[in-house]
Amino acid sequence: DEDANGDGDPTNDDTDQDGTPDYLDPDNGPDTDGDGVPDVVDLDDDNDGILDTVEGDGTIDTDNDGRPDSLDIDSDDDGIPDNVEGQPTEGYLPPSGEDADNDGLDDAYEGTGNEGVTPEDTDQDGTPDYIDDDSDNDLVPDSNEGHDFDYDGEPDNTYTGVDTDNDGLDDGYEGSDVNDGYDVNDEIEDPANDLPDTDG
Repeated sequence: DEDANGDGDPTNDDTDQDGTPDYLDPDNGPDTDGDGVPDVVDLDDDNDGILDTVEGDGTIDTDNDGRPDSLDIDSDDDGIPDNVEGQPTEGYLPPSGEDADNDGLDDAYEGTGNEGVTPEDTDQDGTPDYIDDDSDNDLVPDSNEGHDFDYDGEPDNTYTGVDTDNDGLDDGYEGSDVNDGYDVNDEIEDPANDLPDTDG
């Protein structure tokens, strides 16, 4: 539960009642994304900007890789991080690396009340892009379009089945460092220019 004591402020929670708030307590369970906020009170366990409650709170594993979407920075295994696919290409907002209220949600996505990223659904088929294998519904998988840098119709980066840093993003799609942990946009700072535009 993100607000275990129900007072509306997850930063006041002290689940084990040892006098140390959960977000500062080193023995209060795992901190998957390494942001200093234990998963038990972290609104966004994988730090992708999409709230855990939107990603199924640990109950949904879209790509069946054994890692729930709320702990997986690439929930559909297409090699494009959820933080990138979850937002429109134009106006993409990278994470700030700041979390002033210690709730686990990056300040870039706080909004006026911890809204997080509202997942983009480009083709309006009811499936958000971050879990849609073909987000523009052109019958070409995103795993091809998102990695065809020489525009020859074949992806230049492909799925390997190995995930060295266990973040949900396959090593075949990682940037220069396959062991960089929860780098939620994985070197994609400007999707409009960092990813190929195969649709022209």
